[in-house]
Amino acid sequence: MSKISPIYNMLNDRLVQFGVFHQLLSVESMVPYYGRYSAKMFIKGKPIRFGYTIWSLCGNDCYPYHLKLYQGKGEGRNQPLGKSIITKMVDVISSRSNTEKHQLYFENFFTSYDLLVQLTESNAKATGTIRENRSAGAAKALSTTKELQKMERGTFDHRSDGKVYVAKWNDNDVVGIESNWETHDPVHTVNRRVKGGVKDVSQPHLINSYNKGMGGVDLMD
Repeated sequence: MSKISPIYNMLNDRLVQFGVFHQLLSVESMVPYYGRYSAKMFIKGKPIRFGYTIWSLCGNDCYPYHLKLYQGKGEGRNQPLGKSIITKMVDVISSRSNTEKHQLYFENFFTSYDLLVQLTESNAKATGTIRENRSAGAAKALSTTKELQKMERGTFDHRSDGKVYVAKWNDNDVVGIESNWETHDPVHTVNRRVKGGVKDVSQPHLINSYNKGMGGVDLMD
């Protein structure tokens, strides 16, 4: 990695030379690779399960602002890796812009209750899908996944402690999501295919917002 890291450092300087000019930003990435190398990652359930990871901060139309090569287990020793990566990306945003002007979206690999509280202190607006064991106990207060699956499509449950808002929404699967600034209101209506045709179902606002904010890295790829 030492041979190509200087190229990425130079590239990152160029990418932010005009500042951070997108309001909607997202963090994710995976580069397919099936050979042997210690920095290769495996992420279960992803379309690309094996490969190098280049953590990428992108606008929602695919413009990249920062590319960080994952170089192995040494990263993020003092805090969870996902939290370390998001903190780095927020530092990139704040160095070239006002964090309050942007909305950051990321997947459940990164999201945790503690991270969103920390981002609130940095005046950074963030929303991300969440794993139940990272919700600081909120998952126990919400309807279970099995209970929601038995309910009508579009049903959702939510909780908030005044700092972080957590919701679970029943779509094709039950989706857990967390935000330090968005809630379910206003509730949107989306079309879904069901037996017998197409049906309008309810969709919480933060899910709708998440879908709009994510995808920039996929477009870049």
